[in-house]
Amino acid sequence: MPDLQLDSVRSAFLAEEDVSAGWPSGRFLREGSALGSLRPTLERTLLGARTALVGRTREGLPWGFELGRRGPAHLLICGPAGCGKSELLRTCLISLCWTTAPSALGVLAIDPSSRELGMVDRLPHALLEPVSEARRASALLAWLVDEVRLRRRSGKRGPELVLAVEALGPWSERCDLQARLGWVRRNGGPAGVHVLQIAASSSRAEPVVDGNTCIARGQGRPGEFVVSDGNGRVPVRALWLPVRDLVCCLEEIRQTTWLSGNAGAAAYAGRR
Repeated sequence: MPDLQLDSVRSAFLAEEDVSAGWPSGRFLREGSALGSLRPTLERTLLGARTALVGRTREGLPWGFELGRRGPAHLLICGPAGCGKSELLRTCLISLCWTTAPSALGVLAIDPSSRELGMVDRLPHALLEPVSEARRASALLAWLVDEVRLRRRSGKRGPELVLAVEALGPWSERCDLQARLGWVRRNGGPAGVHVLQIAASSSRAEPVVDGNTCIARGQGRPGEFVVSDGNGRVPVRALWLPVRDLVCCLEEIRQTTWLSGNAGAAAYAGRR
């Protein structure tokens, strides 16, 4: 979808009258999958709206957080190459869309590699296909900055917007991207605009922990993370999303959207 259509997407998205989050039914226990993957945890756990599942604690309990309002506004994932950062980002996105209706949550994505976030375009919550060009990423971030400012002036939080960002290593010289992304992270939370971001593996800067951002640090071994949210540190084992489970989760999210009659902004924009 061209960049110029962002304003029409926003108009369609905000035209939804019912922005109360959540699905009418909790998904209870179904047998068959390993507990180390995301799908069975979603199916056997009753979750609140806007919940991002991160993993399981050492005691085997699911661990996640409610995005915004009563929880952190953003998630930053960092760690060495191969520790599972992209997998964790996909897990959080799927769990958010599983627990939240498209009328209450819109998803955008920036993926310089064009490989890690292709599944976003199959979500009924997606407002655009993942952006993989620096020029379009800059335009998208400029629009988000304007959106945050507009929401702050109007005093209306509106439906939640989530921007998923893969590592921007290939675009490290683009200061405009870094500046706009940092501005959205600092100011977007109260306006209902959230960032789920992977820090570049080469970054040496230590992320700052505050009550606004949840930070997941990879520990070297694949899937091992320590999560900090300003209230403490929790070691977790990330919940994996095998290809078969990913396909099933995407299909169930789409079916639930269709059955509930909650098509979200994507249908109004004529994309689905």
